[in-house]
Amino acid sequence: MKLIRLIFSIAALFIIAYFFPIHGQSYPEIWKNILYGVFHGILFIPNWIISYFDHSHLFKASSDNVWYNISWWLSALVSVLNFIENIYSLFKRKN
Repeated sequence: MKLIRLIFSIAALFIIAYFFPIHGQSYPEIWKNILYGVFHGILFIPNWIISYFDHSHLFKASSDNVWYNISWWLSALVSVLNFIENIYSLFKRKN
């Protein structure tokens, strides 16, 4: 059951990342930058894999905004740790 849930969540993230590509522009509103940074950070893993095959697809916007970068790094870290935890719980033995 965990494997099916993991496969569907990864597929959903790839679909979202493919249909909502990252554009390199910066936005003047601070909250918009923070929200885009969180959204792009959550989709870090699928965007990174897609950008490996399609070089026009970015995994991080080239924004010079500090708030975008902070929110992107924090949410990307949480996303990667969540992915590692899901893989670990999939293969963990039950005692």
